[in-house]
Amino acid sequence: MNRTTISTRKTYRTALALLSLSLFLPAACNLNGAGSVVADVADAQAGAVDTTAPDPAGTPTPDTTSDAPPGTETPDTTPVATHWTLISAGHQHSVGLNSDGELYAWGQNAYGQLGDGTTTDRLTPTRVGTASDWTYVVAGDEYNLAINSRGELYAWGRNVFSQLGDGTSTNRLTPTRIGSASDWTRVVAGNHHNLAINTDDTLYGWGYNVIGELGADTGPMPTPTADIWGTAVWTQLAVGNSHNLGINPQGELYTWGYNLYGRLGDGTTDTRLTPTRIGSDSWTEVAAGDSYSLAITTAGELYAWGRNDFGQVGDGTNTNRLTPVRIGSAADWVRAAADDHSLAINDQGELYAWGKNDSGQVGDGTTTHRSTPVRIGSASNWAQVAARETHSLALTTAGELYAWGSNSDGQLGDGTNADHTTPLKIANPW
Repeated sequence: MNRTTISTRKTYRTALALLSLSLFLPAACNLNGAGSVVADVADAQAGAVDTTAPDPAGTPTPDTTSDAPPGTETPDTTPVATHWTLISAGHQHSVGLNSDGELYAWGQNAYGQLGDGTTTDRLTPTRVGTASDWTYVVAGDEYNLAINSRGELYAWGRNVFSQLGDGTSTNRLTPTRIGSASDWTRVVAGNHHNLAINTDDTLYGWGYNVIGELGADTGPMPTPTADIWGTAVWTQLAVGNSHNLGINPQGELYTWGYNLYGRLGDGTTDTRLTPTRIGSDSWTEVAAGDSYSLAITTAGELYAWGRNDFGQVGDGTNTNRLTPVRIGSAADWVRAAADDHSLAINDQGELYAWGKNDSGQVGDGTTTHRSTPVRIGSASNWAQVAARETHSLALTTAGELYAWGSNSDGQLGDGTNADHTTPLKIANPW
């Protein structure tokens, strides 16, 4: 890596760090305890979450006079007004938080996953309740989880597998408090199961559990259960379709759960009921797709493994990979998200995508599957991404929301049901 690249990378990372105290940090957030903003977009989807620090997203440079794609505007140093701070994509629905701590949801609502007390689909972001102290939200398949500034955990939407954690299998149409604890700091959602950590760094799991997601195959866990895998400390977690990934404070990567297609990366397709270390590299970022995984090393190298029928691994083939395979030769990756397609941001703020693209979810203007990373547009101010099945979401460093892919249920949020094969700016609802 040349000196210029190193300098650029440090500058971009510094900008991301600074933003945790402004653009992407709600006023009510406690940096050191319950309510910390620790989400990563990848996370956000079947996602990943950094469990040690807020997940920043760049320096605000909004242009409020233009609807042109990000990266084409003239930078504006005007102080940022209310803006998006966090996004997450579910199965045909989307959720997000703004800088005032308000929660919004849009798209499919068959199970109450939009949290507005109805089962009516919404084509634009619709506010959930009246609270303005939300600090984190993540979408599962057809449900959501959120934490407020008091460290309280809430859930709503589909609950057939007890994925909400309220001890029942009853769908909830509005946010329902889970337990009485007020020390939750971070949570990640998969298709039907979840992991969460409290201020004591205790790991909890609940939801679907028939193929190794939560340890022994004992059936669904209806409430958060502690120390299923011992007392290890995790600095980042990701949850996919029945599998889990975690990074510990030493930068070691572990995976566990269902292993069809080699999504755990241990060289086998054997289910693992306890965390298994993968390789010997030092890792900083993980993202769990539907049946595959992505991870970034401390050197900025991107690796992927697991199912690859649509090219979602990104190595130029459609061959499943049972161990981590390096994607390209770049060493500047900083963010990633995954489902059946992959999204990643480098340290110049450029967005790349690859994998399944039948609904335009890759964002390159086509519906052609891509087996290697393709740059999306010419913008260099992307900060956060979320991927789910057939649609994608992204935020710019100015907190502007873009969406693309399938819009069958209004999950893009533009007020229509028209699909979009390139990023579309979504109007703010406030």
